[in-house]
Amino acid sequence: MKKYILIGVVVLSLIACILLINFQADTRIIYEGGSQNWIVTYTIEGNKQNHDSNYTIKYIGDQSNNVKNVYYKIDGPTEGEDGYFILPDTKEYSSELKDTGGIPGSSDRDIRFNIEWNDQKEHFMLERKN
Repeated sequence: MKKYILIGVVVLSLIACILLINFQADTRIIYEGGSQNWIVTYTIEGNKQNHDSNYTIKYIGDQSNNVKNVYYKIDGPTEGEDGYFILPDTKEYSSELKDTGGIPGSSDRDIRFNIEWNDQKEHFMLERKN
């Protein structure tokens, strides 16, 4: 009888360790999307307890010398942000999300992205790539 109890304790301990490892496993999720004038990449790296969310907004239009103040809004299923930036000479703006939510699930909706500049507006979705 003691043998079966010991085996049961060992099996339950192994299952608990596997669940803990899976809960804390690092992951990398990439969303991408674009429009006629912009390409956006949004990356989430880490685990459920601690992760970073970074994004890059790149201008691909043909009026880059005239682009000034840019307003954007990221609306994800678990986190989001909005803000302003001045388009750098590199035509690319990158930042880290200040307030992050949870890691999105595989069935969560894609991320909505809105951008405004020079009295122009574009709205598109960032689709999950993995």
